[in-house]
Amino acid sequence: MKKTIILATILTLLFIPIFSIYSQTKVYDNETVYVLSDPYGNFKDKIVVDWIRVRGSGDYEIKDPIDELVDVKKIYGEGEIEIKDNYAIVKGESSGIQDTYYRGNYIKELPFEISVKYYLNGKEEKLENITGKNGKLRVEISGKSKMIKDSKIVPLLMTISTSIDVESVKDISLSGDTKPVISGLKYLINLITILDSEGSSYFEFESDKIDIPELMISISPTYPSVEIPSIKVFDELYNGLDGLANLTKIQKDFLDELIKNSEANISKMDLNKLKEGIENLNLISLGIDAHRDSLLMISNNIDEEKLKLLKNIPSNLDPIISSLQVSNSNLSNLIQILDVYTKIIKDIGNINKVNQDILTNIDPSLKAKLLENLKNEEYLIKILIDGGTLPDGTTILSIPQLKDALQKIRDGNEMILTSLNSFKEALNPVSQIADINIELKKNLNIITSGGEMNGQKVYGLNDLSNSLKEGVKTLSLAISTLNNELKNNFSQLLETLKILSSGGKVLNRNFPGLNFTVDSISKMKDGVKIGKDEY
Repeated sequence: MKKTIILATILTLLFIPIFSIYSQTKVYDNETVYVLSDPYGNFKDKIVVDWIRVRGSGDYEIKDPIDELVDVKKIYGEGEIEIKDNYAIVKGESSGIQDTYYRGNYIKELPFEISVKYYLNGKEEKLENITGKNGKLRVEISGKSKMIKDSKIVPLLMTISTSIDVESVKDISLSGDTKPVISGLKYLINLITILDSEGSSYFEFESDKIDIPELMISISPTYPSVEIPSIKVFDELYNGLDGLANLTKIQKDFLDELIKNSEANISKMDLNKLKEGIENLNLISLGIDAHRDSLLMISNNIDEEKLKLLKNIPSNLDPIISSLQVSNSNLSNLIQILDVYTKIIKDIGNINKVNQDILTNIDPSLKAKLLENLKNEEYLIKILIDGGTLPDGTTILSIPQLKDALQKIRDGNEMILTSLNSFKEALNPVSQIADINIELKKNLNIITSGGEMNGQKVYGLNDLSNSLKEGVKTLSLAISTLNNELKNNFSQLLETLKILSSGGKVLNRNFPGLNFTVDSISKMKDGVKIGKDEY
């Protein structure tokens, strides 16, 4: 079981000078009581360690009363100790500073009480029910002063120190505004409480496996220990106070000048000019709007339907080209038929001549009629072959003329086909231009209004303009607010500086300024001078 160690200084002053029987030396005495207690603060062993310091040169003999001690023994030092008639008599020879330590068991009641309580998850428990458990441990240390002087309780200063493994605990908290200090893998905890006449402190933490930390408690009077200085210290103190007074006066003068300049400049502090500059960003927004409108105008002027028609022109020429190709093929066939037709007609003419020769042997009554018919056939064959005019006035082209006309038509069609194919090839870039303009219209719409391009979300000029306008509006409002806050904060800062310089009220309490510090230091200088004279 770990012990709670209580380190207590019960003397009212540290290094109180006492004189030995030899006037050339001065003696300083300090007593410290070390107390061992159980984990709950119940006192067990009480050991006094007395420190005797002799300053000066020469022999010395000191009688220190020990009526409250037993088993007194020297611990360390050059002086010799003799126990006689409830006194520890320290003897020796000093050539500057000489220290002697002795110890003894204290048999009187201590002027204070200590109590330590342990709570597991909010319930007070004995240590054997806490060690190794999982949960939240709270350790409360309370004390009570029983030191009385002039019928009044003397306040005592209680300082509690301990350390806890960082890795084994979490959510550690201490009483008051105290925070633990991390040193290596340890939390170092120091708690300070005034026992006037009672006081308490606590610390708590959570752990999966609680280990009770060892406590060291120091009890001492709340006023500091002093050592009476040599007379040279008065001069040093006076000079130091004089320098401090001059420094404080310089600080006050600088502070007053700072206040004066700040009061002159605070009225010039105006962030609204910055606001005006930021609002000029609206001009950029208007420029973006104009650029957006121009792009929209270009986009609107691109007629996607007409571009699609233009793109389809080459494919629309294909039926015409195909028809002309069929027509030429038919014309070629017709020309070939005309050649056959000419041969047939010529054959008919030859047959007609044969028939005329045969008519010479036919009946004369029929001969004239047949001959007339044959002559008419011959006339018609001649007209068909060579061309001419019929009795009714109709002009008939000769077969060669008809053939030549059909060949010219076919040759014309070939020229048209060549031109159409060339025109079709020439229209291919137009088709590409149509595709480019259709894609351009799409991209212009994305640039102006936003959308998706190449799989990425794109914010349009419209979004940019609106964001810029909203940002200018927000910034303008923030600058107005910041301008007012800055003025208010600087005004408060000036008031604080004035209080620092000349004093005033802070949280309804009077706060002394540097002028009071300067006056107080001057009075301290006077007091040091008087102290030196009286010393």
